[in-house]
Amino acid sequence: SAGMTPNEPLDPDDDAIDELLTAAEEALDAGDVDKALDLLEEPAQAEDADPDVRAMFGLALYYGGEYEDAFERLEEAVATDPEDVESRGALGVCHFFRLETLTAEKELRRALLTEPEWAEAHHWLGRVLEWRGRYPEAMIEFQKASQLDREHYPVPERLDEDELDAVVHEAIEPLPPRIKRALDP
Repeated sequence: SAGMTPNEPLDPDDDAIDELLTAAEEALDAGDVDKALDLLEEPAQAEDADPDVRAMFGLALYYGGEYEDAFERLEEAVATDPEDVESRGALGVCHFFRLETLTAEKELRRALLTEPEWAEAHHWLGRVLEWRGRYPEAMIEFQKASQLDREHYPVPERLDEDELDAVVHEAIEPLPPRIKRALDP
């Protein structure tokens, strides 16, 4: 709510936690990750922090691209509430950035079992599968993500070998001769 300010002490006996969570969620929905982080940081790090506040803080870190900082909080959120689909999907992405692709795939698939129309989770599952060299499966996930949200998740284009060679040649051509020589096998 508009009255919620960073560092305001929380009284677990009143509606302050709900107000904080609502304000943080509204900030995230509006794309204002910094505001959500400002609202949540101190209350989430309190020794007796509400698990939902800690989970929302983990999501705010995740949406801010702070995957390593979000990881532990998202693990805790999923352990506390295994049905928290958004935290589970975000945790899967964090595992991906830690190069823990088997666990990333597992977490994203579990999130999609509950929320099969979640474009972002399909996109990230596609990224995981692509990283693991499972291109046909990855393309299916990219297509699902695109069908659900074309604006944010267009299907990535795959280049055939000749197209890839042309792109690489175009990128190498303007490089200094000493770097070109270093690239020759």
